[in-house]
Amino acid sequence: MTLRQDDPSRLAIRLLGPLDVTDDGTPVTLGGRQLRAVFILLALSAGGPVSADRLINQLWDDEPPTGAVNTIQVYVSRLRRVLGEPVLLTTAHGYRLDVPPEALDLYRFEQAEAAGQAALAAGDPAGAARELRAALGLWRGPALTDLTSSIGEVHRARLEGLRLSALAGRLDADAALGQDAAIVPELQELVRRYPLDERFTGQLMTALYRSGRQADALAAFAVAKRRLGAELGVDPSPELQGRYAEVLRHATSLTPPRGTGPSRPSSGLIGRAAELARGRELLAGKSRLVTLAGPGGVGKSRLAEELAAGFPGRTLRVGLEEVRGDEEELLATIGKGLGGGRPGETVAARLEEEPTLLVLDEVEPTAAISRLLEHAPSLRVLATARSALQLSGEQVLPVPALSLDEAVQLFHHRAGAARPGFEVSSVNADEVHAVLRQLGGLPLAIELAAAQIRTRPLEELRRRLLKADVLEVVMQGLLADLSVFRGGWTLDAMQAVCATGNVEGLIESHLVLVEGDRFRLPGLVREYAAARLAERPAEQRRVLLERHARYYAGLARSRADEPDPAGLEIESANLRAALEHAAAARDGSLLVNLVLSRLGQWLHTGRRRQADRWVRAAKKLATSDYERAQLLLTVGNRALARADLSRAEPALAEAHQAASRFGEGELTARTLAARSVAARAGGRHQQALDLIEKALQEARDAGAWAMVVRLGNERGELLDETGHPDAAHSLFESFRAWSQVEQATSNLAVALVNLAVVAAGQNDPERASQLLAEAAAAATSGPSVPLRADVLAGTGLVQLRLGCPDAAGTALRAALPLMYASGRLISLPDAVSLLGAVALAEGDRRSAVRLLATGRAWRQQRGLAVVGRLTREVLAATLLELERAGPGEHDALDDEQGAAVPFAALDVLGSPAAWGAGRPFVPYSGQSVQILDSRAGPPVLGNRITLPEQHGLAADSSP
Repeated sequence: MTLRQDDPSRLAIRLLGPLDVTDDGTPVTLGGRQLRAVFILLALSAGGPVSADRLINQLWDDEPPTGAVNTIQVYVSRLRRVLGEPVLLTTAHGYRLDVPPEALDLYRFEQAEAAGQAALAAGDPAGAARELRAALGLWRGPALTDLTSSIGEVHRARLEGLRLSALAGRLDADAALGQDAAIVPELQELVRRYPLDERFTGQLMTALYRSGRQADALAAFAVAKRRLGAELGVDPSPELQGRYAEVLRHATSLTPPRGTGPSRPSSGLIGRAAELARGRELLAGKSRLVTLAGPGGVGKSRLAEELAAGFPGRTLRVGLEEVRGDEEELLATIGKGLGGGRPGETVAARLEEEPTLLVLDEVEPTAAISRLLEHAPSLRVLATARSALQLSGEQVLPVPALSLDEAVQLFHHRAGAARPGFEVSSVNADEVHAVLRQLGGLPLAIELAAAQIRTRPLEELRRRLLKADVLEVVMQGLLADLSVFRGGWTLDAMQAVCATGNVEGLIESHLVLVEGDRFRLPGLVREYAAARLAERPAEQRRVLLERHARYYAGLARSRADEPDPAGLEIESANLRAALEHAAAARDGSLLVNLVLSRLGQWLHTGRRRQADRWVRAAKKLATSDYERAQLLLTVGNRALARADLSRAEPALAEAHQAASRFGEGELTARTLAARSVAARAGGRHQQALDLIEKALQEARDAGAWAMVVRLGNERGELLDETGHPDAAHSLFESFRAWSQVEQATSNLAVALVNLAVVAAGQNDPERASQLLAEAAAAATSGPSVPLRADVLAGTGLVQLRLGCPDAAGTALRAALPLMYASGRLISLPDAVSLLGAVALAEGDRRSAVRLLATGRAWRQQRGLAVVGRLTREVLAATLLELERAGPGEHDALDDEQGAAVPFAALDVLGSPAAWGAGRPFVPYSGQSVQILDSRAGPPVLGNRITLPEQHGLAADSSP
């Protein structure tokens, strides 16, 4: 189309994403990439003239083609035909795009970013957060992609720097508002994307520390230190090192602001004086469950925010979309908001750490609320609902519609923000009153209507309201599309799932809320949008739901191997919606893929019932025995990793049956190998050996020679387990040789540790230490947390056998949090028992008795046996030494206390006395692992060997 030439100010130019030019909302087509690049260069000049020579140099990097001047003239002529003479002018100094600065989203971004940073510097975090969110909301994706010359790189680097600065400022503002736990997942994802940007690492350390996760904050520093050294050869900046020191000494400078919860809108709450007074009275008194009850759009959530802002303790908000009435999901979401929790802790225990106000926004009644109140006496709950929750001890505070005077105040304030200078006067008071009476005093409807004043006069707004609901007036196709999301979405998700549309207009009208790099619909808006979506033809809805489900299936698949993916937990509601669609559409393959991708996270966060429910559904809808075998194999392996043999073994047996029916040899071999691991964990060594022999035969018959070599290593472990170390050694050497040829560093690390264990059993300390050093180098060359845990645990075992308890303790203390973080709970009992052996060797009998009792109790609880011949020998020698020394004065008490530790509750083991030699439990801090000379015990190294810092196996120990 051609732009109307009477009013160039109607032009809107969006550079912060794919180039988008509109004339009063109608798209303007500019042409090919080079033509768009010329337009971008003119737009970037901010209204100043750009000479032809400058355009040529910037378009072709000082290497213009023949006839470049004529080419530029042609480009300008084409643009002028589209834009018109009043817009693209020729001056004495070149060409000038004659549009006001406000027409460019880049200008508005820079203005809002500067205002946000100024507010932050002035001590106004709420204002800073508002301005910086508005600035970041203007970004729609990578900017200036049409400008491929070197000047484009310069501009993109500058804009990306501004964007990251705005993002860092917004995170600082959120932290200043007391939202540390809420921003941890976002910061973890930013640190993953920008590992060398120390700002985000420092912010993450502070947020983790304020969320009660000091160990994770220290681990984040260790990660940054290792990466900076490996990639740039530099140490962390003095600022980041200072933050590390502050975390170590619990500096008061890191103390979070008190009494800050959900940020209060800057305009203040209009009206509601009586409800505010009554709500504060109830929360300050004996009432521990207060429900704000009223119809949708009446302002319950806004009133809850105001009440929460005055609460003297910690506040946490959970919304309906996030939990959908699911008790397990409610508890998991609360735990996430509290900073992710610590091993072995319940949500109630975390809530009891300090006075907490839990704001449940439109959450359906659930007995979990009553149980939380019962088990966390310092907890108070502020709920919003259409009606009372009917729970014991509930106090209901009705929230009515606004009075006419209050409605006028709200309309005046919001309309003035939309159109500066707007006033309610004697001239328009009747029209305003008529509009407000139609809206029934509902604050949300009033705010949406007021936003229309920017583009519509009062008379037109009133006429339109006579014909349709206020939401219908502003409803757009994109808004209905957006109702497919649950709990918010990212820009990438919106672009992949929805039709194109003016999301900025929806943001300006308060129909879409911006929260960092995520967007969401207010509750009532989403209800209306979903109703409009439901009116569409069934095929249109199906296509939209299908795109949504497949996008999130892909996202889950890309993160399935991460034990606690920072960017995935926040998408739980969207992933649940994808599962529901796959089940409703009876799309078995999609459902199986989603379940396979989600299993690890469900189990990691304690959502057992969800896991069982969706596994059953996926089994029924699976389209083949191959899919069923894959599903059940994953279920069994996940359960096995979490030391749940009662769940693992039936699933693995069923997986084997399905694989056998399907007739795929490699898959059958995998199921047999997994069953062998389960049998070994249960102490049934001969059964395990028989199963691995069958697995090997299946792999050979299938021609899966790489699997044959890997299964040979597992056969070697079982042969060593049953007293045949020489035969095992041969298989381990074969595995090592194959891994070196294939450059499979993870497999190489496993082979080297196994060889080190054999060497230690044969009292060959020099060879054992060399093999351990090589294993450490192999393990740290890849990202696998479970592998680093295994290598560290193997290192601890070998060093214990060689009489080096100090080095063994360092390695085992580093291994434990990695085992937990990666979900490898099956390894915890033996590692804890080995720490008991370390404690005894260091002269700390009481810790030794406690830790040995803990490991023994954990094995008994889960039906596990000690795994590994060398582990059994070391533990047997430790028990023999305890008996030889005679009973200790506190043995009975220490044994009882150790056996009472809940399974995998590492924090309970965290008291200094529990870890031996008075050492507190902290994750590995990046210091060298040392194999020390010792004059006692079996033959050991004759000198000191240090694994260099780049072999810091536990550096990424943050769960």
